[in-house]
Amino acid sequence: KRRARLAHNDRVQLGEAELVFSLLEEAEAPGQKSQSDAGQSELTGLRKLHQFSEKLLVTRDVQALLEGLLDGAIEATGADKGFVILLRGSATEVRAARNLRQETLPDAVHQLSDSIIAKVLESRRPLIVENAVDDTLFKRASSVMNLRLCSVMCAPLIAGGDLLGLIYLGNDRVANLFDPRALDVLTIFATQAALILQNALLLETL
Repeated sequence: KRRARLAHNDRVQLGEAELVFSLLEEAEAPGQKSQSDAGQSELTGLRKLHQFSEKLLVTRDVQALLEGLLDGAIEATGADKGFVILLRGSATEVRAARNLRQETLPDAVHQLSDSIIAKVLESRRPLIVENAVDDTLFKRASSVMNLRLCSVMCAPLIAGGDLLGLIYLGNDRVANLFDPRALDVLTIFATQAALILQNALLLETL
């Protein structure tokens, strides 16, 4: 063949050499596992976003959509729990809370750090906390100390310039879990969630 269209992970054998075509950046040498893992995380995130986009076409149930979005974000980033938190005036409300087994979390409000939430709402910017109990900004917060939080990642929900709330992901077993690539994936999920919430507000179904 003189010409062929390549897809992700296609392999071409040239004599004793095998070439692998990848749409993602791969590690430059053996042992650089983090780069490869990051690429795999991005690919998982894209797949989950695609699956979620298909769900958008067949359901208008806001709660089901938010829970499905959290399930995808948790799996794509390695978190073990996730929350959609809405801003209600000066107060906050947990609208959806899920764990790694795709179950609804009971008593969700007591599993969150008020100080981390307040920081993201105030700055309107995504945030990674690599190890909350050692973080200089948050380690003195009572919620962080009581919960013994490890890795936390948040992204604001902004639609049309309006701050609607945030997505909060956490893992209480692994420190330094999240990296900038994982935050990029979460930010894309947050954009989808903000659009869902904005449409729900326009239809007065939220």
